[in-house]
Amino acid sequence: MGNYFSVSYWLGWSNDQGKHASWIKDKYTTLDQVQCALKDAGLESSNLIVAIDFTASNTSQGIESFGGKCLHEMSDVPNPYEQALGVVAKTLSPFDEDGLIPMYGFGDARCHDAKLFCLNDANQPCQGLDECLWRYRQVSPHVKLSGPTSFAPAIYEAMHTVAESGGQYHILLIIADGAITRASSLPASKLSPQEVDTIDAIVAASEMPLSIVMVGVGDGPWDQMQDFDDKIPQRKFDNFQFVCLTDVVRKSSRGRSSALAEGQLPEDVQAEFAVQALMEVPEQFEAVQRLGLLGRRTALPPSIRRLRKPPLPPPRGAPPSAAVRDGEGTGAQRNEGATAAAPPRFGTDVERWFECPITAEVMNDPVTAADGQTYERSAIEAWLRTSRVSPLTGARMPHRNLVPNHQLRSMIIEWRERQPSM
Repeated sequence: MGNYFSVSYWLGWSNDQGKHASWIKDKYTTLDQVQCALKDAGLESSNLIVAIDFTASNTSQGIESFGGKCLHEMSDVPNPYEQALGVVAKTLSPFDEDGLIPMYGFGDARCHDAKLFCLNDANQPCQGLDECLWRYRQVSPHVKLSGPTSFAPAIYEAMHTVAESGGQYHILLIIADGAITRASSLPASKLSPQEVDTIDAIVAASEMPLSIVMVGVGDGPWDQMQDFDDKIPQRKFDNFQFVCLTDVVRKSSRGRSSALAEGQLPEDVQAEFAVQALMEVPEQFEAVQRLGLLGRRTALPPSIRRLRKPPLPPPRGAPPSAAVRDGEGTGAQRNEGATAAAPPRFGTDVERWFECPITAEVMNDPVTAADGQTYERSAIEAWLRTSRVSPLTGARMPHRNLVPNHQLRSMIIEWRERQPSM
């Protein structure tokens, strides 16, 4: 599949938050070094699942670390969610054979702490990191932030995915702007309902070949999550790891947590974050092998099936995903919004994906607007001078920011070079 956003464009490639694993012997300065270290430590294969926090606190958690902006703010540099996802997914990509990444959101106004929604239509996974980043940018502007925060729905859905795969090893990456919801008046000895639900889910997940990595983005505080592992009772293996991206950046960038707002983390900082996020993965992979969990084909217990709520579709107004446009969804889904831009694929009739939906001509300077669609820059700029609604969906555009689509531009140039008449 061709993709709009390239990892190299978005991610310009020690802190001691957790106990160091035995494989961390050196100061790694590149992601390639971290990948080799993971392989040498025994990691053979893994499949990634992603869950993104859409609670309302995202609007205020970037005051110090993201230039005062909402952590989901879309601009010409990746936000903290995109940076965290990019580093972890790129590091794990050599271990993932099919590159399929289920991607979910939680904590929004539809799901609250009880459900989650799939960023793709028909509960289809994204095909690789680039499509994850692209789909996140398409869907996020249409999500209504809410709360409260619970990781339980994401964990139960990940368990379902593991069971459906026949017991393959998976890593659930949860990226969130804060700890699990807990009332300030609650005594230290008591747990909130959301904490109880999350702990129960983590314990249940230890019966499966599933590791859970929670990445904190934003200003914090993070004391609750740093101590959270101690609240979890006995499990088959230690399957939960927390790391704060902001702290790693601050300690690796001479105290400047604001480096996140600059968009492209130095490669040595990315490597340090990857180490901190994945430090326990090799030992967890060894544990699931030792316990006989890997490749074990078992159905979810009835109690877990009752707790797992099927994911909701993407929010209203989000463009249909590539899976639906390629005929994998239902008939009704395929007909809805069929003209929306999708990641093009060489080997098919790609010319139509390179055309601006306003001018119907192949684009020279493609940019992505707030509606998640791609247009020729001059055409959408002219449109936005007189209108604040999307020319495709008719929905109100929350802002006029335009993001250069460098990967699509490169693909158009490559396509043009293949045309003898051009």
